Formats: sequence, structure tokens, C-alpha cells
Amino acid sequence: MQWPFIHRQRLTDALLDADRRFNQIDRAARTYRDERDRLKAALSAVSNYPH
Repeated sequence: MQWPFIHRQRLTDALLDADRRFNQIDRAARTYRDERDRLKAALSAVSNYPH
């Protein structure tokens, strides 16, 4: 019975691929979140600066 092994291998490969894509998206989200936080801090500093 080779079918269950092939099916399991396909599922394992699909899971690894999904994990890889998720990790890429997660890293990108952290990068954008950090950039957004820096921009918010800069805007806040500028807004609080007396004119």
C-alpha cells in the first residue's frame, strides 16, 4: 500500500510550504509594524514640538 505514504508525504510537503509562507508573512508584518511604530513616534514627537 503505497497510497497512504504518498498522501501523507504530500500533506507534509504542503504543511511545510504553508509554514514557510506564514513565516515570511509574519516577518514582513513585524517589519511593517516596526516601521509604523517608528513613524507614529516621529509624528507624535513632531506634533508635541512647540511651534
